[in-house]
Amino acid sequence: MTGAQLFLLPSESQASLARHVVRALVPFAISCILYSLWQIYVYPAFFSPLRHLPMAPGGYSPMGHSMAKFGTPTDTSLEDWIRNVPNDGMIRAKEVFGGDAVIATSPAILKRVLVEDSYNFTKDDNIRKILRLVLGDGLIVVEGDVHKSQKQILRGSFGTGPIKDLYPLFWQKSTILLTALQSKLSSPSDLKRVPFGRWCEQVTLDIIGVAAFGIDFDSLNKPSDTGLAGEYHELLRVDTSRAIWFLASFFLPQWIVNNIPIWEAPGVADRLTRKLNELSLEIAQNRRAEIKAGAVPAEAGPTGRADVLSGLVKNTTLSDAQLADQVLTFLTAGHETTSSALIWALVSLAQDDDVQQRLRDEIRANISSPSESDEAPPAALLDKLPLLNGVCHETLRLFPTVPFTARTAVKATQLGEFLLPVGGQVWLPVWAYNRSPHYWGQNASKFVPDRWITDGSFNNNGGAPSNYAQMTFLHGPRHCIGQGFAKGELRCLVAALAGRYHFELAEDISKYPPEGLVTVKPQNGGLLNLRVVKGW
Repeated sequence: MTGAQLFLLPSESQASLARHVVRALVPFAISCILYSLWQIYVYPAFFSPLRHLPMAPGGYSPMGHSMAKFGTPTDTSLEDWIRNVPNDGMIRAKEVFGGDAVIATSPAILKRVLVEDSYNFTKDDNIRKILRLVLGDGLIVVEGDVHKSQKQILRGSFGTGPIKDLYPLFWQKSTILLTALQSKLSSPSDLKRVPFGRWCEQVTLDIIGVAAFGIDFDSLNKPSDTGLAGEYHELLRVDTSRAIWFLASFFLPQWIVNNIPIWEAPGVADRLTRKLNELSLEIAQNRRAEIKAGAVPAEAGPTGRADVLSGLVKNTTLSDAQLADQVLTFLTAGHETTSSALIWALVSLAQDDDVQQRLRDEIRANISSPSESDEAPPAALLDKLPLLNGVCHETLRLFPTVPFTARTAVKATQLGEFLLPVGGQVWLPVWAYNRSPHYWGQNASKFVPDRWITDGSFNNNGGAPSNYAQMTFLHGPRHCIGQGFAKGELRCLVAALAGRYHFELAEDISKYPPEGLVTVKPQNGGLLNLRVVKGW
């Protein structure tokens, strides 16, 4: 029956039809209400296998405690719960609509989830949905046997030896960054106001381009709002519209979110992710064709070693589409994570003149000026300089690139005395772990590079009693395979920049709160004043 036909029915018939509709809808509405009451209040209180765990405060709305997952790192809810709720390794939280969740708080529980039973868990589906937009179905997103297979394929490219071979590349790009910055100064004594976050993105993109694909994107010699660096910056830029779209994507089907005509984010994301996917596929196909034609020997790429993509083309049976997924993962994760760490290192140094001067003295005493020598400092030297490594590791501790992640149980798993059911979540608030006074003392939230130095040598643990006190790269089979790459790259970049320049905050520290959709960076883009310090 059409709307017009319905309108032409006699009024008695219309009333009768309305009564039938109401009679049909009332039981449905009652069922929805009863189910909601059961799911949100009755099941969690009386039937959940986690009901005897200590509960985080609040969580009585249909949203439960879930909004704590989406707050900025300056929202200390998760830190406060871990610190103040008495517990024996787990705190109970309520997911949306009463779902089971626990916040892991002890090394024993973290070891169970991340190491011993790691493949009983997957990343949260909604997190994977968002990550897939910018990472493709590469190592970070895939799960289970596919993840095991991909990790085995890539393991050789990220071992200690291959990473050491990349230090000359890291140093070369670091010195190119120095030259690019120098061109912005009218004279060596100038104090220049620089949006340093953009420079960090450009240099790390250039590094991953050569290391992973044998391609120099040359972003440092292009305007920051153009080319690949500009596209990434636009894709990951934070504003109110994007933040709402990002949040809505966790709770609604993506086709609904993308068709709500009140924000530009879906269109921007679709346009830019399509371009990145096309570029990734083009890179993969071109490299396969070049190797087949003998134009690029897979044994020796531009770094003097096989770049990652050449090795994958030669040594695996991955299709072009599968290679493209890995390319997209390397592109995004390979530059966004280190660019985030680098800008936080510089912002931290800009607030501590004493540490900055001591670091500069250490660098100049051990490393030749790039103005006098093109030779890269040995990897073994950079890996052992105590204050340089203290600064880098303290930055990675205080400012984890991804401050929160979660795991969803795909198999019922015993966690301590409690059985986490299938679908239950384990929340992993990395930011809170890394700043816990329980592990790091009362100055846990302070930038103290010297905690990583014992008797004049780098100590690799910061004085913490457990390796689970530092969760930036996670642990176990799902740990970040590129952590050695990121640390080596960060060492070279910090050494070059701190050796040449003095940094100051360009604005009050209140203008530098952490924010981000995928990675966390200063809100004002890392605006810094810099000037050349003569003598290196």
